[in-house]
Amino acid sequence: MTVHELGASVRAWWTRLWFERRFGSHTEGPVDLESLGVAEAGRWRYEPSPWHVLRRVLPKREVGPDDVFLDMGSGMGRVLLQAADYRPRRVIGVEVSEELNRIARENLDRNRARLKCDDFEVVTADACEYAVPDDVTIVFLNNPFIDEVFERAIARVVDSLDRRPRRLRIAYRHPLEHDALMATGRFELVRRWQRGQWRGRPRGTAIHLYEALAPSEVAVGGGPGEAGQGQRGPVPEQGDRPLAE
Repeated sequence: MTVHELGASVRAWWTRLWFERRFGSHTEGPVDLESLGVAEAGRWRYEPSPWHVLRRVLPKREVGPDDVFLDMGSGMGRVLLQAADYRPRRVIGVEVSEELNRIARENLDRNRARLKCDDFEVVTADACEYAVPDDVTIVFLNNPFIDEVFERAIARVVDSLDRRPRRLRIAYRHPLEHDALMATGRFELVRRWQRGQWRGRPRGTAIHLYEALAPSEVAVGGGPGEAGQGQRGPVPEQGDRPLAE
């Protein structure tokens, strides 16, 4: 391990410790899905997002009291705690493991008095079969699934958009299925964050922010339009900047 890697590891450990103590929560991982009895091809093990993950691509000033937040694969609720501090109207977590959901509910209930949004719901369900509420405006993904599982879960988001067209954003950490998401022809990449490089190599994982295309911008049949799968122009790079409030 290099000096730089050791320093990054120590900073990450201290950040986790500070936030876990602040919220009195337990959200640490990883946890293998086999031990929870919910393992399936295309699903990743539980591993929590960093504590500042949302603010990297979604500043608080861009979330309003009419927004409804949905975390697909919400685990022990770490991102739900972050989202509830944004003042959205409602926060929803969908997780296939009831054991992880039990911990998430305890974490949220323990912090109910201090959170800026106290309307939250934790649902035990398969994201592939979950009917996304038609008032959801922000979806978060911490790379919870890939391949067919990802495609089926995103199809539930698209179904909701078809029922009620609206502004909807997807914050996607470690976006392995970027191509599959763009291939729906329903979203455009509007922002991305990457910690930067160390000796020519990327540091950490990327976080992308996508936005649903307006109905007039969607090609007939739902496929990509002439704009190149919904991409309009250069995407702003966030780089390794101070956190946005």
